[in-house]
Amino acid sequence: MLDCKKPIVTINLTPLVDVSLVLVVIFMATAPMFMQSGIIVTSGEKKRTAEVKASSSPKKSILIKLKASQIWLNQHLVNEADLPNLLKRMLAESETRRVIINPGREVRHGRVIKFMDMAKQSGAANLVILGKSKEK
Repeated sequence: MLDCKKPIVTINLTPLVDVSLVLVVIFMATAPMFMQSGIIVTSGEKKRTAEVKASSSPKKSILIKLKASQIWLNQHLVNEADLPNLLKRMLAESETRRVIINPGREVRHGRVIKFMDMAKQSGAANLVILGKSKEK
């Protein structure tokens, strides 16, 4: 006959192991999503900014100047719809495949990111964001 007055003091490990294995599988499935590469940002010095300006000939680099309502591609006014095709053509002829983006102060960061993405999808190897220094 069973003694019903004794408490059960053993721990059932089966549910704990089941939950742990499910968590391991979930982490294994989602780990590749967290390993995607992003954009590497390095802080440039004034000297390096001068080097980028000096080496920005049309054959070497492509300059995109963003204003509030205008887009300039190597000193030529262009439409936003035409820019991806022009970038692909120019990057195919470029030696360095470098795109320099020079946003004005009035340009929002979301628009700058949009043009960075457009340049990367067009085949740019290096992206440079050219800004004004705060020193006078």
